[in-house]
Amino acid sequence: MALLAQCLGTHRPPEEVVSERFLRHDASSPVSTGANILALPGRWIDLGHQESTMAARMIPPSTPTFPGPRAPRYRWIALFLSSSAGAFSLVACDSAAESATISQGGGLVFLLDSTSTTEHSLLRPDGTYVPRPNFHDFGSVADGEKPSYVFRMRNTDPIPLAIKRINPSCGCTVPSVRYLADDGQYVRGLARTIGDKPLLVVPSDAVLEIELRVDSNEIKTKNADKLLTVTISTDSPNGYYINLEAHILVETPFNVVPSSMRMGRIPQSAGGEGSVEIVPALGFRRRVTEILQLPDDMQAELAYADFLGIDKWTLTARFNGPLDPGRHACEILVGTETEDGEPGPPIRVSVLATVVEDMQFEPGRFVFRAADGERFTVRLRTLLEGHRFAILEAEVAPEHARALSVHFEKEGAGSDGRAATWLLTLAFRKSDTEWDYPLRGEVRIALNDPQHEELRLGYVIHEPQDPARSGG
Repeated sequence: MALLAQCLGTHRPPEEVVSERFLRHDASSPVSTGANILALPGRWIDLGHQESTMAARMIPPSTPTFPGPRAPRYRWIALFLSSSAGAFSLVACDSAAESATISQGGGLVFLLDSTSTTEHSLLRPDGTYVPRPNFHDFGSVADGEKPSYVFRMRNTDPIPLAIKRINPSCGCTVPSVRYLADDGQYVRGLARTIGDKPLLVVPSDAVLEIELRVDSNEIKTKNADKLLTVTISTDSPNGYYINLEAHILVETPFNVVPSSMRMGRIPQSAGGEGSVEIVPALGFRRRVTEILQLPDDMQAELAYADFLGIDKWTLTARFNGPLDPGRHACEILVGTETEDGEPGPPIRVSVLATVVEDMQFEPGRFVFRAADGERFTVRLRTLLEGHRFAILEAEVAPEHARALSVHFEKEGAGSDGRAATWLLTLAFRKSDTEWDYPLRGEVRIALNDPQHEELRLGYVIHEPQDPARSGG
């Protein structure tokens, strides 16, 4: 009401507000229901409600079905409906922004451009539109573009409102917040949450702007619809959470399957390889030409094949060892051209790998409670292709030899005493010694392997379970 009074008080007296009323047949119901007609600049808005449902649609000025003048007599129109679902209000203001407000009452209220028709609306089966101000459709964008959109909301609370957190559902979306101060300057919020400090405090009656910037490069699934969601947390009792949604479809002339080359864990000394397939997207006639850019520690090749009349290129890449342990991420650029031979945008293929030691323990250490006969088994396997090895001996720390013993056996066939996987079992046996728990140490493992002569695996043995606490 405050916003409406402000608009009317500035430009038109309340008695000049006009409302038309007539009966409209609802296609979803066999009977006619009451409806209200609102005039906005150049359009009628038909707001109808039946029981707890509400609908709104924009009607072009040329539609002759409805009574009243085709062009609005006044630019200030207000309507308030109520139903079992709650209050609904729409306000049109004769300002430079020509904005309409859709509200559930209090808190942050969305502001819409009054010239918008279906962009912010949801189409119902009966052909009407439900206002959907928290949604934006970016539509189809070319791969590599970075579109943005600004949602605008007014703080209708009588006190300042804090934006506590903003959580996007996708790393491709970067939100930012700001509001326009009385001096005409923007006050910008923090880029991220720091402790309990809010991102931004919005004064009462100020207009909050939330900008969503989308990096289409970060959207891995191309040529497919994607729904982006952003959750906003506030301290307003009239709306603690607000959800924003945006649709986007990133168009690219080629489909890369899978969308990135994920090699997983690869051995440090030998490296590893992966591959993806590249095919033209539906409606595009393009060709792959060559590898344009490749990291220094990689090798890659392209292979062409005609698969049932469809062009297909297979990109195979390999990290060459030895490699530094840790996560490795890089990008391969592949050249393209049109059917006429004109250069096209390059294909960017992301490559991800985690470099680990050649020999892996699963899990990474022995952990269990001290109890007579208690044991824990760990699997030792090699990540090197075709590699087989033998365990010669395994022993615990000398100071724990009275309480712990270790046994090993190969997993799988192998007549020469070698195998790609071995099982090591650490067992606890009761003794008269009073131990200071937890017991910590390492199992030393001797191998019959020229590259890995000795390995060590840690253990932690916790104190025995108290019978009184366990109910025994």
